[in-house]
Amino acid sequence: SNSVSNNTGDGIDLASTRLNVLTSNTVVDNGDHGILLTTSTNNAIGEVTEGNTVSGHHIAGIALTSMSDDNDLSSNELTENGADGDGAGLYINESSDNTLYDSSIHENVVGVALSSSDDVASTGNILGGTSGDQPNAINQNSESGVVISGDNTQDNAVVGNTISDNGRFGIENITTHSNVHPAPDDGDNLILSNDITENHSSG
Repeated sequence: SNSVSNNTGDGIDLASTRLNVLTSNTVVDNGDHGILLTTSTNNAIGEVTEGNTVSGHHIAGIALTSMSDDNDLSSNELTENGADGDGAGLYINESSDNTLYDSSIHENVVGVALSSSDDVASTGNILGGTSGDQPNAINQNSESGVVISGDNTQDNAVVGNTISDNGRFGIENITTHSNVHPAPDDGDNLILSNDITENHSSG
């Protein structure tokens, strides 16, 4: 385990790499992201009972960008990230087939932000467990708990999570793909078996 703090840029930066395992690290108060993955695949960021604490970053606690695919994120605590005003506990952009489960995401600006671009999709990401037994707690973020944006953000799943007491929406959809249960059409995102309560706008 490591303590990574007070660096001007990112706390941990993985670029064009794979098969790394990051567990039991305390990553706090770095200038940009806590943990940034760029074009990095098949990494484990936290494992069962051995997650990371990632707190106090200006942009995102953990960011997966530029086709960072097939990463497994488990048992992490992401808190108080996004001080620049548009950041998140977890930010996934232009990246697919990642899984987040058994994590606590609280008191960030946005809890989880999932987005794409016109050229690169974000598909097949799972927040929670497909059977509803690996929930995340996404609570008390100052904006929305989960934000899904971009027309190429499709075929993702938000399943079995507790999403409560966030400053705006529990789940905010800014795409042309309906977030419905069950998802009836190709491209739609699946929202299933979440406990969405006491958010300060719509669920």
